[in-house]
Amino acid sequence: MKVHSITTHLQAKQSIAQKQNNQTNLKNPKSLEIIPYNYNDHLLAFGARVDKGLDRFYEANKEKMPKTVRDYIENIDDKSKISPLEAQQKAYEFLEAAQTIDDIKETYPLEPLFKDLINPLESRATRGILNSVRENDELLNLSGQGVLKDKSNLTVYLVKKIFLEDKTIEEINQDLDKDLDEDFKADFKFKNAKAQYIYPSTLNSLGIKTPQSEYRQSLRYTRDGYSDMVGEKISEGQRLFWDSLSKEDRTARAKVSAQKFENWWSSLTKNQILDMIADQKSELDLLKEFKKFQRIEEKRQESSNKKVSDSISHNRTKNRLKQVKSG
Repeated sequence: MKVHSITTHLQAKQSIAQKQNNQTNLKNPKSLEIIPYNYNDHLLAFGARVDKGLDRFYEANKEKMPKTVRDYIENIDDKSKISPLEAQQKAYEFLEAAQTIDDIKETYPLEPLFKDLINPLESRATRGILNSVRENDELLNLSGQGVLKDKSNLTVYLVKKIFLEDKTIEEINQDLDKDLDEDFKADFKFKNAKAQYIYPSTLNSLGIKTPQSEYRQSLRYTRDGYSDMVGEKISEGQRLFWDSLSKEDRTARAKVSAQKFENWWSSLTKNQILDMIADQKSELDLLKEFKKFQRIEEKRQESSNKKVSDSISHNRTKNRLKQVKSG
């Protein structure tokens, strides 16, 4: 087995430990020992044994996975005793000891996904939780509190949730509801009654880049106890079902899907829509987005009006033909 990558990790681990040796709440990083993984194949609903091994996962995702994870997996000779999620957790295990974004950057200097990380107070966001962090910073400091109950850095907290726990935005929001300082949470909820804590734009504003969506989806398949091979089988079944539908059935289902999306979009508040598109864009970019959205809405309305007009014209023509025939 190659050892140069792991040696680099160990040196980084020791560096962080020396900087923080006076802090009693420092967590001890996990051991490098590889623990045999039980894949629970008896839980699968079909007979054939499904390959959820790291070997297959690596071959399917090596071009999509983060550099740190790829480097770690390439240094493992026997990939049969560790799951894909465990491999990612091992690759990023030194995040456990990190308390600042500098800790993360110093520990993983070659990881492109971490190079743009910033602290919440450095963000240019003017709404949502990052704006609340800026507004409450002085008061929280005076009272000895933080945004989170344990007073940890919000950027570091979110990085750990994504890279150590593979949490989705929805799952992170659920965790934040338990982990946010109660006073900070009460103030946020008072000013943002219908908003969730974070959105994808929140991560972007903090310079948090997530792994490619295809890789994360494949990782989640294995995390939830089945492989992306099962996902492929499900997709194949859905395609066969769709191909079996008549043109009328397909149209009816497409209309229902479109209506659900329109209902969801209409249910969003103005601030939620702005937060989704704002990201770190300039006012000019936002104006372009708005104009584009406005043009689409106008075209949709014109199309709808034309259909109504054509329908009325068609009915009038039919009525005239009936009158001519009856005359």
